[in-house]
Amino acid sequence: MITILRGTSGNLIRYVAREYTTPKDFIILGSKEFALPFLLVRLVMPVLRKRLGNEQVEGMLRVHKLSFSLIFNKLTEALSLEEQGEQTLLTARLSSNITHSRVAKDAILKVYARALLDMKERYDFRLIIPDTTHLDTGSLDLLLYLYQVFPDSAPDLVIGYDPAWKKPVTEPDTGISWYYALDSDTVLRGFVYAFEAAATETKDINSTGGIDITGNKADRESPGIEWAERLDTFDDGLELKAFALAATAPQQLDDNQKALMLEGIHRCFRLYDFTNALLLSLRSLAALGPVISNSEKATLYHIMALSAHNRHFFSQGNQALAAFIDHALQKALLYETDPATSVAILYRLIVTHGRRKEAPGEAYAFLERAYQLLKGSSFDHKELLTAWINNIHSFLLMKQGKIKEAIAAHEEGFYLLDALTVTGPPAIKNEIAFTKAVLAENLSTLNALSGNFKQMKIWYAIESKLSEQWPALHAVPSAEWQSFHYQNLELGKALEKTQQGLAKARNSFHYVLEYFFTISAADIHYRMGDAANALVYFEKALIFQGRIGYEYASVHTLRIYLIKTKLRLNRIEEALVDLAEMKKEPVEVAMEPIEICLVSAYVHSLAGAVAKAEAEINTAIDLAIADGDCGTLVKVMLWAGLVCQQLNRTEDALAAYLQALEISRTVLDGIPYQPDTADLAEVYFGLYECSKENTGYLDQAIDNLSLSLKGNADSWWCLSPILDAFSRLPPGKRESYLKKNKPALDRIRKAARQRKDCRPYLNTLKLSSTKKLTPQ
Repeated sequence: MITILRGTSGNLIRYVAREYTTPKDFIILGSKEFALPFLLVRLVMPVLRKRLGNEQVEGMLRVHKLSFSLIFNKLTEALSLEEQGEQTLLTARLSSNITHSRVAKDAILKVYARALLDMKERYDFRLIIPDTTHLDTGSLDLLLYLYQVFPDSAPDLVIGYDPAWKKPVTEPDTGISWYYALDSDTVLRGFVYAFEAAATETKDINSTGGIDITGNKADRESPGIEWAERLDTFDDGLELKAFALAATAPQQLDDNQKALMLEGIHRCFRLYDFTNALLLSLRSLAALGPVISNSEKATLYHIMALSAHNRHFFSQGNQALAAFIDHALQKALLYETDPATSVAILYRLIVTHGRRKEAPGEAYAFLERAYQLLKGSSFDHKELLTAWINNIHSFLLMKQGKIKEAIAAHEEGFYLLDALTVTGPPAIKNEIAFTKAVLAENLSTLNALSGNFKQMKIWYAIESKLSEQWPALHAVPSAEWQSFHYQNLELGKALEKTQQGLAKARNSFHYVLEYFFTISAADIHYRMGDAANALVYFEKALIFQGRIGYEYASVHTLRIYLIKTKLRLNRIEEALVDLAEMKKEPVEVAMEPIEICLVSAYVHSLAGAVAKAEAEINTAIDLAIADGDCGTLVKVMLWAGLVCQQLNRTEDALAAYLQALEISRTVLDGIPYQPDTADLAEVYFGLYECSKENTGYLDQAIDNLSLSLKGNADSWWCLSPILDAFSRLPPGKRESYLKKNKPALDRIRKAARQRKDCRPYLNTLKLSSTKKLTPQ
């Protein structure tokens, strides 16, 4: 049973303190400023000691001592040297290139999840989390894993969150920012959304309506020093102590305190808590920098750089972040003496310059140094680092357009790992398998770019097989297959892969992929003419986007397509209401109000509101002239033609289409403007309909339509009327066009087969059979 509570932090904490008071209620309340790594586990264990006694809890901890010794330092004393080596491989490592992925910490999550289930069998407890922002990302991942893999046996869960929460923190010296405790508000919203989808109850907690909590004095919003008293006897709370020391002036710290700060940073990083590793590193640098050894400086700067990279993995356009990571990595490289670690730093420098900073010259300089080190050094797991260097080398080659060489570099890395007889701890086996999956994915993409679809399919199949053990990662091949079928106009197959991906993403609580597949399903249904299902998925996508704060398509674009879908279903009044709402919202780009006016004009023309349609189209024309963009002007005159046609003003429509065509032929500074083929298809078809004697317009409409089918969803709705017009041509003219334009007709025919409204016209897209006369 999952209960969601919504309200401000103070209200949630007061409500929980009042309502959840039984011995089975385990209240997990951290700090607004610093959440210990895997806080959930660290606060559950001391309560379990009280309920079950020391013997049962310590017996369980020792069974899983490798994983639990990562957070309970006292257990480390019981580890053999071999076990200590295995323990290291469970942690985030500076030499590993998969630390940003949840795959890397799956082994820890599995152990902690199973331990909690084991304890629940002995004592039936309920997890109460008054304020989700007090949790670290490790705890969030653990909860997601627990309820994803064991939904029927996981403890009952109560989650509180503030829908308005958003507290960014910016470091003025670096320009980079983060959110205390959590990596971002997107992480929080995605986490909450995943549980809201499975919740059995949702409550709004406030003091003015809903559930009344006024007059309650149990305010635990600032737990302060009480927090440390609730840790387990095996837990030294080292990271919390380091955080407290980080606020102390450097001159007031003794050597033991500085060593504790350094160990606190190391432990946060090892436990995949990149937010707090970065926070502690930045705040401790002034105190530690002058007194630690060069080797320790190398590690500290390396941790800073990787923590910033890992927690901002998708922030490729952030140049302040790129500069910070570059600076920290170069400092780390300056002090580092170990060859393997130096290669790992060089790999990150190549990524930073090649991807984040788009500086290929500097990237290649670091690449050459990496290859030299690999050639002249010997160290454990050298093949793994070599494969990753091959991976980024391939990326640089691909950016230069050298696809053949990029494929060769990737294949070299893949086959190097494929030839290994993999022995040793599971963590290394997992990293090799994960790396091979990444290389196979990239090889499939590169082969698609080269046009070698046979090899592309082979590498997709290899990637799918390699990623089976990781549900979230296994959803990715579905996205790639979907994209392949989509680009080949095979919408039925693309939809099948989309549905598979949706199921895998939901099962793995991968909200970003689920959102991607939801948008894809909406788009595919729309193209195939299934407006009813398209509407369902567009509505889901908008709800999803509002909850997770992440977007593949803008809210404006999704809402416009939602309105267009309603028009396909003849829900005109609803469309008008939606458009009125959109007009009230702030404008982000110049095209948005123009597009709203255009769609509004067309909807009013459908409703027969002539004056309103004219007013909207005239407003759009004024805005487009002020904007001055050729593409915008073509689109506006196209819609003006559509509106005039709908109002039976054929001459005005013809004039608008001709003006659109004239603008599309604009030459700017000697360079011809390249109009959108979807717009041109509709312009030419409008011209044909308004002057049916000119079949050349219809030929141009078909040619441009065939080129726009991959990129423009609305083009699929033009298929039926254009094919209807084509079917009415005299047979001789049809035959002539079919003979001259086979590639265009092949694309049109392939698309038309996938829409019910086009099937009556398929026969008109075939050449008439001719028989040779046999001499008598």
